[in-house]
Amino acid sequence: WAARAAAEAGSEAVLAQLAGDPVPNVREAALRGLGMVAGARARDAYLAQLDADDPQLVMTATRQLVEHAAADTPVDALLAALARFTARQRETERDVRVALLEAVGAVGSFESDALAPYLTDFDPAVADRAAALLTEATGSEHAAAPQPLPRTPTPDAARLAELERSAVVLHMAGLGPIVVALRPDLAAANADRFARLAATGALDGRTFHRVEPNFVIQGGSPNANEYSGEGPYSRDEISSQPHWRGTVGLSTRGRDTGDGQIFVNLADNLRLDFNYTIYGVVVEGMEIVDAVQEGAVIERAEVVRSDTATALVQRVEIHRTEYGVPHIVAEDLKAMGFGLGYVQSEAYSASIAVAMMASRGVLARHLGAEELNADFAARETHARAVETFHRLDPGTRQVYLGFAEGVNHYIRLHPDEYPPWVEPDFTGVDALARDVQGWSRGDAARFVARLRAAEARGRDDEESRDGGTPHEDPDHFLLDGSNAWAFHGSRTESGRPILLRNPHLRWDGDHDLLKRPSGLTYFEAHVRVPGVIDFYGDFRIGTAFGIIGGFNPSLGWATTNNYPVLSQVYRLAAHPTLADHAELDGRPLPLARRDATVDYRTADGGFEVETRTSWHTPHGPVIHRTDDHVYVLKDPRDGEFRRGEQFLRMMMASSLDEWLEVMRMRAHPTSNFTYADRDGNIAHYYNARLPRLPHPVTGDSAAHASSAADIWSELVPWEELPLYLNPPGGYVQQANDPPDYTNLNVPMDRDTVPPNLPEPRLRLRSQLSLDLAAAGGERLSLEGVMRMKHSPRMLMAERTVDDLVAAAGEDAGLAEAAAVLTAWDRTAAAASRGGVLFERWAGEYFGGGPDSLRWRERWDPERPAETPFGLGDPAAARDALGAAVASLADDGLALDVAWGDVHRVVRGDVDVPVSGCRLRWDASVRCPSRRLPTGGGPPIAATPGSCWWSSATSPAHTRCCRTGRPRGRNRPISRIRPRCSRAAR
Repeated sequence: WAARAAAEAGSEAVLAQLAGDPVPNVREAALRGLGMVAGARARDAYLAQLDADDPQLVMTATRQLVEHAAADTPVDALLAALARFTARQRETERDVRVALLEAVGAVGSFESDALAPYLTDFDPAVADRAAALLTEATGSEHAAAPQPLPRTPTPDAARLAELERSAVVLHMAGLGPIVVALRPDLAAANADRFARLAATGALDGRTFHRVEPNFVIQGGSPNANEYSGEGPYSRDEISSQPHWRGTVGLSTRGRDTGDGQIFVNLADNLRLDFNYTIYGVVVEGMEIVDAVQEGAVIERAEVVRSDTATALVQRVEIHRTEYGVPHIVAEDLKAMGFGLGYVQSEAYSASIAVAMMASRGVLARHLGAEELNADFAARETHARAVETFHRLDPGTRQVYLGFAEGVNHYIRLHPDEYPPWVEPDFTGVDALARDVQGWSRGDAARFVARLRAAEARGRDDEESRDGGTPHEDPDHFLLDGSNAWAFHGSRTESGRPILLRNPHLRWDGDHDLLKRPSGLTYFEAHVRVPGVIDFYGDFRIGTAFGIIGGFNPSLGWATTNNYPVLSQVYRLAAHPTLADHAELDGRPLPLARRDATVDYRTADGGFEVETRTSWHTPHGPVIHRTDDHVYVLKDPRDGEFRRGEQFLRMMMASSLDEWLEVMRMRAHPTSNFTYADRDGNIAHYYNARLPRLPHPVTGDSAAHASSAADIWSELVPWEELPLYLNPPGGYVQQANDPPDYTNLNVPMDRDTVPPNLPEPRLRLRSQLSLDLAAAGGERLSLEGVMRMKHSPRMLMAERTVDDLVAAAGEDAGLAEAAAVLTAWDRTAAAASRGGVLFERWAGEYFGGGPDSLRWRERWDPERPAETPFGLGDPAAARDALGAAVASLADDGLALDVAWGDVHRVVRGDVDVPVSGCRLRWDASVRCPSRRLPTGGGPPIAATPGSCWWSSATSPAHTRCCRTGRPRGRNRPISRIRPRCSRAAR
């Protein structure tokens, strides 16, 4: 740095002093500076360095002599230096030797005998240059006849097997270890060379001498420069492996000139593809790679046994029950993650790999432009995963690393199940990226859409201009979700708590193997590392965690969506004179520009790239701009990376206090947690990363911010979020409504909770849940809770049918329909008659406007479980009934058709009637219906969705357990190690 500075300053005296520095690289930089500043005056300084041992230094000195003092350069000095480097017989010193030969030619006075020996040099490039010089000097043709050095033997099968199980660890001084898994399958010779350099100590004390941000780091040179390496040269081994971030490659200065120097890609460098050799990938310590600065020292390198698939397979067993549920028993957490990645791939194959690729933001490259939006978002979260992987606790990192290798192992065993663009090269960072959260683009899009709609309508009130839509009907929001109950031991036959969960998600949504997975498909599994973890629950496919519910020997929990309002939009004034600036605290606030480019496959099979520009502030992304304002969204989820860590700690917790302490992390911010444990506790906790707002709640509108103090900067303290612990009545329940009525005996006091909690609401599903859960009487058994949850009662019918029959009585044409409804038992039981007619009527009546206007008595928070009630518009109800009658006639269905004749599950050869109805009509059992095209009439089949396993043959979507000792079948029909699976047999 001093030499470079002196050259920029034109200080010949300083450069002359540095030309005598003991460090060769300093002397080399000083010579280059002297060439710029002094030219021929520095001849003696150039000439003095011809005696040096450093090839880059001698090459620079030689070139300065040719450029500035060729006439005064003694050819004998050049030839002596050439002979000295030739005697070392290092192919990697080709550049300095060729430079010396060219200098001899430039000086122009030499004896031909002095160059004749180089015609048979060991380096063809040197022999060719010597032949050219002799031909030019003598006028007669001289032919090169190089005698190459012996090549390093190609590793044999035994060595390759050893390399496949090996990794190189670079212990970086003051930073930590970088672990490089070798890829001899891509580059056998170069992987072997790298391992030998590490094993023999050749890399110890060497540095990374080159750091190019967002490109590469390069190092391993004996003299810490580009022109010093380990000989002989190694051949290029070019593969189809992309130069993705974290891949480790061979530095070269031309074809087949590998000199033992390495580089690590800091970004996806696709321009290097098919030009440079890759022989490894960083599997641990990418955060160390990112922290490397120029001159960082490799304190020590070693070769260790790598936790590749071959090693991990030995540490995990998989038992499968008669239902195919995997029970994974592993020796450590990494092997546990390996087993989980493997069995998920066994069940869903390409879906898992595509999910991992989606986390990288590269699906558009293979699936087309429709994936661009998601890829742009994924690039951000993947970058966050890269930044934060090292900040996770060691156990969580091990699970992610194992999961990725489990997926890789299955791909290697089953390449025929995957498209050619899926490679077994996933990393723990890719697995983490599945759990990293970003800012809500959905919230941003909805706000901007409302804002633009208001602008289009010409509305000039402040609320409309800022995106507010105060007249939206809350019932038009997503109605799907889940149910959960926990009963205290005082309510049960056994005296132990009972926990039940009922998620409302599809199980078939991710079977399209070449499509971005929804991430909503459950995967049931039991994972156990003796003495460490013993957990049975459901995971989300394509993720190492995503645990939504389950239990260990001490406790269990269930999640239900809680729909908190997390993000907040702020309206800042645009700066009046500075482009791309807002105003905050009376000062300009620059908007940081970020350009991102994603490549995608076109419809004709070609490739294009799309670049998008986004703007950011320290408070969040800019989501909208006008001439006068800048709208910024601040989301407390943005960048949160610890979801997997939180779930792992929950899975390993052994008491209520320990579990609650973990919940303080709030890394999974959008769920209620219903809890029970073997000590007899039940609980419900409203988990959310709610911001503490320094301003009134704005709903869907933007808050004005003129100073940083107007923008939230901290979360609501954990202690202020709702928590029910062992409430009176012995139950807690949740069905996706706010926590005001989790237990009717202790309604939540709104004065004790944050004001930005969702407004109180208790929909009919929650009311039925409360009616069933709060009922007294006999103590509950595990089977009784299951039967109770399968209740087919339709609460909407109980509240409206009497009014509907009365309204229909005034129309003789509806007499038969009224008679059917009068005789109906108000349930969605499969054998019940009348429910189909009611369902059609409810769709007509309540689909015609906001629910609140259709009830005679609207929902009243003073009577939360008794309202709404009755029909508010009898005439409209009568008309809707007529439309329902006509609809059934059009479908060829009788008015009293049995519910199960219409609502069925059809899966292959299975065709069975089911109970249950849509969420809006509010029975406990859920089986949303859809029409299926058939040739003989209009039967309707239930979608494979959130139905109970007992009535809809779905895979265990109801989870009900008695806490204490975990119960369940474990009848192994196969005792599987991954190496002995159907993939490997």
